[in-house]
Amino acid sequence: MADNTPPLRGGLGELKYAILFLWGCLSPSFAHAWSEHGMLTAEAISGVSEIQKVTSVPGESLAGFLQAEQDTLMKLLAAEEGWLRRHQSHYPKRPDALIFVPTDDADLLVKRFLRAIRVNPELQFQTPAAASAKDILIAASDEPDQGLDIGLFENNGTAFGKEYGFGKQPFGNPLLSYGSQAPFHMGFYNEAWLSYQLAGYLRRTYPEFRIHLFRTLSEFSFQKGHAYWGYRFAGWAIHYIQDFTQPYHSTVVPGIGSARLLWLGVLDLFGNNEPKADQVQLVTNRHLVLEKYEAEIVKEAVTAKNSKSILLQALREMSYDEDYGRYYDGYARAKVAFESNWFANDTDAILEKTFPAKWVSDPSYHFSITEPDIQVLPALKDLPADQKAEMEEFLANLMRHFGSHTRNFLKSVQSYFQNS
Repeated sequence: MADNTPPLRGGLGELKYAILFLWGCLSPSFAHAWSEHGMLTAEAISGVSEIQKVTSVPGESLAGFLQAEQDTLMKLLAAEEGWLRRHQSHYPKRPDALIFVPTDDADLLVKRFLRAIRVNPELQFQTPAAASAKDILIAASDEPDQGLDIGLFENNGTAFGKEYGFGKQPFGNPLLSYGSQAPFHMGFYNEAWLSYQLAGYLRRTYPEFRIHLFRTLSEFSFQKGHAYWGYRFAGWAIHYIQDFTQPYHSTVVPGIGSARLLWLGVLDLFGNNEPKADQVQLVTNRHLVLEKYEAEIVKEAVTAKNSKSILLQALREMSYDEDYGRYYDGYARAKVAFESNWFANDTDAILEKTFPAKWVSDPSYHFSITEPDIQVLPALKDLPADQKAEMEEFLANLMRHFGSHTRNFLKSVQSYFQNS
């Protein structure tokens, strides 16, 4: 019998393009992982005495810090660049034009530093006269979601993006400002072999670069007696580690295998675009539902000072910290992202089981757009008690991961801030 199946236009190359397009559409709305990093960090470090006892750290402007240490900082950043090039295989080399060079001009010095570490150079960094160590860490752990990684790619429409050497944005819509930070806040290290063959751009994610850089700067700051920036850089670093505990930031499409994605790509290639678009919307909705649920239920417990909340207890629980071993340079990938990816399919399944079908199973519904002011918790009031408890316990487990990995990272710089 003759095979009447139409040939793939352009063969594997065009099929590959279809898969790339499918996955490339999945990520722009996932720029944020957990809502309220600062609130979660506060609970995670509430029992760390080494942090809690530091009640007053003198504030210091970024310019002041740089003016005091610019000569040694120039050498440190050169050494850091060398380390990143040797140890991170997909690290995009920093252009030589961005090498940090000392200057007597304070404003120019700040700009050169921000360009050297390749963050948004248009940000202004305010500092208090003094603050406790915990308050610095809490505030700093939220800062990477406040524009630090926006507009850094050459097709983001910014002048600095054209100079930073990151190339074109690997996935997501480059014209959506907050979408442009996604490759710095997501890491797909545990996908199937086929995924990387068809979508090599999945390897172009950079949270490990940020973690190592900011940890290096934190240690340097403490060693040189700049405790304020030691804590602040540490807070920046833990943000990216915390992002990895969100399963939608460690897994391309939770609940969907590579074969299914391949099939959606084939359908899209032959003009049947609806299945692909539907899958994109469902994954987007479920991610946003999880984030909204986390934000509402944790904030409710914090506001009520509910000491019996299993979520707050999970964030504070230290009994599992040592199970992960000590923090090391590969920890974020091998421990945090791996664990998060392991829970991704279960996360997707329990969201589908727990929340209203129109939110998590209806692709015509666009969560947070169809109903912009929607609240999640009221919709669960009629859910059976055991089902609500199951969902809360599942989130509590993710929060345990969040708390343990936050503390394990901070323990790795603890000796520096203890001696600062």
